[in-house]
Formats: sequence, C-alpha cells, structure tokens
Amino acid sequence: MDVQVAPGLKQATADKIVRGLNPHLDVGERIRVLAPVMQFRPSIDGIAITNNRILGFSSYAMPGKRPAISIPLGDVEGIDYEGKLSGTRIRVRLSNGSTVRLGTVAPADVSFVHTAFAPIRAGQSTGTSTASPSTASTKESHSKRTPRASESRSDFSRSPRREEQSTTSRSWPFPRVLAAVLAGFFVLRMLGAAVGGEHISTILRMAALVVPLAWYGIVTPLRRRHAKQHAKPQPVTPTPMKLTIGAVFLGLVVAAASTAPEGVDSTANSTTSTTSESRESAPSTTDRTEDSAPPPPRVEFTDDMVRAHGVSKDEKGGQSNVRFVGNSDDPTVLAALTEQCIDHFLTETTAAYCYAYGSNADYDHKTFDWTPEFDESVFGGSRPCWVAYGGQPIAGRDSRTLDTKSGFEYVTADCPGTVAYPDPDGALATERQHRAAIAAEEAGQDARDACALVDTDVLARHGFATALDGSIADPRFNPEGAARTYTCQNSEIELTFTVTEYPTAEPAAAAASETLATPNSFLLEDGGFVTDLPGGAAVVNESFGLSEATWAIDRYTIDVTLSSQPPIPGLADGQTASQLVDVLETLAATTNNRLPTGQW
Repeated sequence: MDVQVAPGLKQATADKIVRGLNPHLDVGERIRVLAPVMQFRPSIDGIAITNNRILGFSSYAMPGKRPAISIPLGDVEGIDYEGKLSGTRIRVRLSNGSTVRLGTVAPADVSFVHTAFAPIRAGQSTGTSTASPSTASTKESHSKRTPRASESRSDFSRSPRREEQSTTSRSWPFPRVLAAVLAGFFVLRMLGAAVGGEHISTILRMAALVVPLAWYGIVTPLRRRHAKQHAKPQPVTPTPMKLTIGAVFLGLVVAAASTAPEGVDSTANSTTSTTSESRESAPSTTDRTEDSAPPPPRVEFTDDMVRAHGVSKDEKGGQSNVRFVGNSDDPTVLAALTEQCIDHFLTETTAAYCYAYGSNADYDHKTFDWTPEFDESVFGGSRPCWVAYGGQPIAGRDSRTLDTKSGFEYVTADCPGTVAYPDPDGALATERQHRAAIAAEEAGQDARDACALVDTDVLARHGFATALDGSIADPRFNPEGAARTYTCQNSEIELTFTVTEYPTAEPAAAAASETLATPNSFLLEDGGFVTDLPGGAAVVNESFGLSEATWAIDRYTIDVTLSSQPPIPGLADGQTASQLVDVLETLAATTNNRLPTGQW
C-alpha cells in the first residue's frame, strides 16, 4: 500500500521520513499515513500511522533515535480534537483510561488527519471535540445520526478553511494598518532626529514605540501571510515573545531616561570664525526667560563642583564631557547650573556637554556595568541619577540642547538623593513606597540572587558578556499564581535569565508545560529546531540570533532568552547552533545543581 501524505508535507520530505522510520518498524509493519504536527514536549514534528501502531517522531532525530511516541492500535479507545488558534490539537484516549497528546495539526491538514484516523476512532463523530459512546445501542443510534463520511469530511474542513481565508484576507485590517503607518512614521521621525542631532533619549523613546507597533502592524500580518502560502497553522505570539517585546520596550524606555545624545559630529557649513562670532553675539542661555515665567534662583557654577571631566574629538577642536554636583534639590537650579557649565567649558573646547547631579549620593549611584572610562564619555547611563543634561555640539549654538529628567524617571532609577519634583497627585510618593518595599524584600533573609545560578564560564567560552546584575521583579507583573520572580541579565543584555517561584511544584510544572506546549513557531522557521533540556526544552535559531528555553525544577520555572550574533562566513565573530545548545544545556545543568541546594 502506498503511503498517504498530508497536504502540508512535501513528498521529498515524506520519502526521507519513511527511510528514517523503516529501521524502527516491526517485521511486516508498513507505514500508511504521514502528517506534520507540532509539539514541544516530547519533541515531535510528525505522526505516522502504520498497520500496527501510531508513531510520533522528530524528523531531526532520525534515523538514530526511535520515535518518541508509539501507541498500539489495539490500545486506542478514541481520538479527541480540540480547536486552538494555532491549529487543532489531537489527543488519543487509551483503553486504560490515560491520554496521549499527538501535538497540533495545521488547519490545512485537519481534514486529512481526521479521515486518516476515522478507521480507528471507535465510532466518534466529527468536530473539534468528541467522546466515544459507552454502549452498543448508543453506537448504533449515533451512527444513524452521523452524516456520510464524505459529508462529514466536507463539513469538518469547511469551517477551518473559511476561517483561514477570512483571517488571511484581512491580514491588514484597519488597526494593523494604523499600527504599520504609525511605525513607519516613527521610523522616519527617528531618522530625521538622528540626522538633525536631537537627543538620543528622544530617538530611544520613539524606538520603544516602534517595537510593539511594528510587531502588531507589520511582522504579524507578514507571518500570517507566510503561513497561508505554506499551508502552516496561523501563527500566534507566544508568551515568551510577548515578554521579550515588553522587555525591549521597557529597556528602551529606561535607556531613554538615563542616556543622552552625543553631539553632532558634522561641523556644518559655517567656518570657525563664524562659529566664534556667533558665540560672542548670541545672548547667554541663562538670560533667555519668558516675561511671564519667574526668574530662576541666582546660582553660579564653579570648578569645585566638577567630579569628572574628559575631552573627546580633539581633531575637531575638542568636546568637554563634564559631570558635576550642584548641591541642590531644585531641578530648576540644576538646569541653570547646567547652562552655566556649558558656557564655562566652551571657553576651553569647541563643544561641551554637562551632566548635573543634585548631590554626591546621586553621583555615586552607579549601575553594575560602570567602568572608570565611562566618566570621561558623553553618555549618562552608568551614573543614571543626573537631573539635567545639556550641551552644545561642534555644529554650533543652533544645535544646543537641554534635557531634564522627569520625577518618575528619577524615582524608578532608585536614586538615593532628595531632589524635589512636583507631585500633585501623590504618584511619585506611592512609587517610592512601592520601590522601597521591593528593596527591603531584596535585603531580607529570604531574598535570592538569580545570577548565582548562571554559569559564567560557559558564557565566556562562547563570547557572551559575563558581568551580571540580578533583582527581584516588580510583583505587580508576576505571572498568575507566582510568589516571586527573580531576574538576571548580563551587561550586553544578551542573556535574560528569569526564575519564577510558585507556592508548590504543581503550579510551577503547569506553567512550564503551558509554555512548552506552545513553542515559538516563528523561531522554528528558517533552520530553527527544538532541543531537549532536563525538565523542559529549548528552541534554537542560529540565523535569527535568538533562542528561548523553559524548564521546571521543584517549585520553580526557569525561562532563558539568549540573543546571539549569527555567524558570518569569513568572520570569526558569531555563535553557532552547537555553541548555543552548549550554553543552554550548561545553564540548565548548573541551575539544576545549584538551586535545590540553596546556592543562590
């Protein structure tokens, strides 16, 4: 008998699968049906029906590895179908009362799989969910009510097909079109801001908006169209990808709050003499106030306020990069001192940029990736508690800028100072109290450090940054039912390592199983593959430079996102798929050794 192949499976692939399965067949056993499915745990991407068994297998593991699932046909009590957004899940009910999951089948293959299972389904009806009758009379009446096989197959396949056509015909409904237009607008605005020498903080804020808008309005419709053209299930955004998008959004917002732009590198068309003349003729910024605004307090910048001073761009006349402490809790005073600092150092170099800190405590507050060289640069991220930042680039006074940090940015950076921001609705006070509670919990005896679970040796071995920083996540964003969430990331934000603690092992296992049951289909395309880990699995994609892993141990779930550099032929940089697998397997093994013994 010839092998029947599902529409979503290429004939050449089917032939390869048959050759891989043949060594694992019993004497006289023949393959009758092949169909593609998708399941994370156990890792299978196809099912086969023989004259003796139902087999679930991974085409990547053949022929060396036996099928992960093997069910004798005589043990099958019935087949259940459950409709999901990503496709239709298949469950086999056995005569001993247990069930076996066979994964999710694409809409284009549902009718084929339904027909293939019909001879062994013990009289079940068509639909998305079925149950076997319990008596012979029930079976008889049920068979009288059931339409002809050809009619049931038509009815079964019609609804998913209509749904698929409806979905793909509206790949770009109005909300997605609007999101795509807004994403394009912000991209163009970012380019204009970059060319015009605006703050990098402004560019980062727009980039934060572009990420979710582009995913919703551009990437998702394109993925759906691709799925339609290749007869694959309609893709849905899995929870790890949503968390990644959210993390990128928050990271860009935080970076915008703590990072300022470098001056414009171009010298424009004006000559040095014109720049000097403009500097002399233009009034001081400290004198430019509106008639209706109250004058700022009288302050004076002095050299003893300076804590760090570096000079860059020597070949273009020099740019002073200055950090100073203004010894004031008034943001208006610190902004005025910043303007005076700029004017002061413009007498020494062609360009000057200054950061104002309210107190020594704010200046001394550093991030984990700080280095002494940072203090002489133009960037502000590693000393994030500045209140005002401004500068005049080499292009001249017309490109001069001044930026002040908002009260919310100051509080969420956990600044230890006492800069007084207006708080009419009490929101800043509430946020301070909330963050103080988190800090107290981190300092408590029950607090854990997720970074202590990370094997830095394997990170260094494969070219990842090893400087780590961990914290307790904001409990307002904990997964449902979780007690705490601990996070760790490296200085290049290549590694995001999250440990979620649950009250018992059962909800932890359920949360991990939910993630493992819906793998990131986007990462499985273009060379992506699944690899097993102790207690879970990982999706690895070398060409996309993104890999995700999930596993459970005791009452904890661990989620890892690893961003890598795709290898480029001829260059030494980049991480290969085998290196990524080694990192994830080592991280899992080290975590599973350290966590139960309390070494974190």
